[in-house]
Amino acid sequence: MIVAGKDTEGHKSGKTMLALWENGVDKNMRVIGSEGRRPILKNISRAEVDKFRKQIRIEDMIGCEDTRSLANKISELSRQAVMQPAVSGCGCHSTCCDTTTISLPAVIRAKPAAVPTVKAKKYTKSSIKLDKAGYFVILPQKDKVNILVEHYSYDNKLIRKIEGKNSRDIYLTIVSNKWVTELGHAAYLGKELSRAELSMKKGERFVQDGA
Repeated sequence: MIVAGKDTEGHKSGKTMLALWENGVDKNMRVIGSEGRRPILKNISRAEVDKFRKQIRIEDMIGCEDTRSLANKISELSRQAVMQPAVSGCGCHSTCCDTTTISLPAVIRAKPAAVPTVKAKKYTKSSIKLDKAGYFVILPQKDKVNILVEHYSYDNKLIRKIEGKNSRDIYLTIVSNKWVTELGHAAYLGKELSRAELSMKKGERFVQDGA
């Protein structure tokens, strides 16, 4: 197991993992030597902790976020694993236990679990939920290289105007001010603002799409 990346503040998860592997737990199931906030294991037994410590080798790379360095370390450990004897379920290097012996290279070559593929549903305009916060009219201003967005209530009252030089600044301003309350509306707004910005860059006419 490689422990890498930035360690979490407070709980110090990485350092606590290292302390667990090196020192184990005390009678109260507190990780010995951990400086984290409440490093107490509540859902496992001492026997499971002992198995973990015997079966796992931890490589301390806390602080490292460089993918090349991590890839090199994985390759190095893989080569070392090929030279190691098989390790049984109890952590000993023999067939003294009833558990099935598993070689380290086989573990390293294990394929990731399959993830489900979800087919997108077909939605009609009538199935889209209206945003109670109102609707937006997008008006590219090519002469000013500017995008103007008008925010209306559903009684067609103009609530506010938002303008900016690019779509990103505008939709982040709208989202951060909570002027949209529906995720679908936020996604639609981001799409249409991007189209408006692209139309100005290409010198094309922009027609706002329906929801």
